[in-house]
Amino acid sequence: MSQTTYTSKRLDHHGIVAGICKQLKLCELIDNLIPSDHRKKVTYGEAVVAMIINCLGFTSRPMYLCDEFFKNKPASLIREDLDWSELNDDCLGRTLDKLFEVGVTEVFSHLVTRVINQLGIDIKQAHLDTSSFAVTGEYKTSASDDRDAVLITRGYSKDHRPDLKQVCLSMICEGTSNIPIWMEALDGNQSDVKSFPETIKRFCQQLEGADTPLIVMDAAFYSKENITAHENLKWVTRVPDRIKAVERHYWAISEDDERWESYGDHRFIVVNEDYAGVEQRWVIVESAAKMARDEQALQRQIEKERKSNLKELRALSKRGFQCFADADQALDELVKNNKFFGLSNIEIKEEKRYKGAGRPSANSPHQLIWVSSAELELDDHCVASQSHGKGRFVIATSCLDSTLNGADLISIYKAQGSTVERGFRFLKDPMFFADSLFLKNPSRIMALMMVMTLSLLVYSVAEKQLRDSLANRDETIPNQSGKPTSKPTMRRVFQMFEGVEVLLLSTPAGQQNIMMNLDDLRLKILSFMSSQVKYQYGIE
Repeated sequence: MSQTTYTSKRLDHHGIVAGICKQLKLCELIDNLIPSDHRKKVTYGEAVVAMIINCLGFTSRPMYLCDEFFKNKPASLIREDLDWSELNDDCLGRTLDKLFEVGVTEVFSHLVTRVINQLGIDIKQAHLDTSSFAVTGEYKTSASDDRDAVLITRGYSKDHRPDLKQVCLSMICEGTSNIPIWMEALDGNQSDVKSFPETIKRFCQQLEGADTPLIVMDAAFYSKENITAHENLKWVTRVPDRIKAVERHYWAISEDDERWESYGDHRFIVVNEDYAGVEQRWVIVESAAKMARDEQALQRQIEKERKSNLKELRALSKRGFQCFADADQALDELVKNNKFFGLSNIEIKEEKRYKGAGRPSANSPHQLIWVSSAELELDDHCVASQSHGKGRFVIATSCLDSTLNGADLISIYKAQGSTVERGFRFLKDPMFFADSLFLKNPSRIMALMMVMTLSLLVYSVAEKQLRDSLANRDETIPNQSGKPTSKPTMRRVFQMFEGVEVLLLSTPAGQQNIMMNLDDLRLKILSFMSSQVKYQYGIE
């Protein structure tokens, strides 16, 4: 006689991730682009979706344990009859190899173009930046089978790990949704100065005739070569302080200039500039917070120079020179590279220096030497000069019309932190499995970086849809402090779904799935999500 049996599966927040993947049709899009061998039990699209769910599991679980990750999860996340054991390292390795073969940037561009069209997102602003990812293990600098792969090598580490080899990721995020719309793996020693122009060129080609959005970048873009080569491009960027025109504007603008306008804890003045012969608008920004940081940094520099000079003066006072000129030159050399201190009360005198120990007699052998002494004197004029311009920075734009005023441009530039930089912080989260890369070859690392960026895309889409729904219905949900918010992070929502399970009942009459621990708050959140997400939790 047949008996009723039951098993439980952990669903947690994975149903949200799987539902968004189904809503975006990621599996179908990948399988249409990269058809799988019919003999394989897992398609390339299914393998990529599995890796995305694994990425967003926030378990810091290595990729090669993907099948173990899914062992206690319901198969409905991807396909009802899928055997999780098929998601082994061979399957995932083949998928990464195929993604590299087709082209990771090309695959991502294909997917994101269709996702953007599906969601109806009008790209007005695009935020560009790069970041480095450390790798472990030994890597060949070149190989015949990886001739198009990135170079794994040491370079400027944005994570302050110069001891490790690395690979770089170039990414562009849409300005309002934070959705990544471009990704490209770069050599570990690739500089932003050289990569930005090429990235912009390739990104604009991806737009396929659509209007080019406003490109927002950091100061690495701003050079004579770049701005002259992109005269028809709409851009906003920071201007490096080393450019002489910046200092000229700093000196020309006094603290009580009547042109100052307020914006939060900032104030600004908009001026016209034609640097490198390119007409542009500059926003001279003064920040109270930056002013405090810069003044503290200046005081640290002054104190460092003072301590170094005092140490050298003490050493000179104990040293003897053969002649006056040598002693004088030593003092000149001491302050030669100083910024803040000169010397005062300089005294160079001749002394007898006796040989041997003990009290010398009148006839003890000796030599005549020259010894020096001096006091440090702070150069107030130099300090004032160094202080001028502290707390200020310059934002430049090629947009000459007044549709974007100074406050708009400050807001747009500062949005770098909440868009592309936020995306990099997400990818480098220690709970994200890819906080360090460990794969065997550069080509697979490139493919994995695309999967990482797709994971960020899914996360950002879920967050955008939830926030839009809450705003449209004038609703809120509690944040981590229990206070109502209409802009929750998806990370917090994922935490709130911990403990949701599916009870699988097998009876003589058939199989029944019972959703467990779906309380009122979780049901409320699901009511704001897409039908594909609701389906994962048994809500028709």
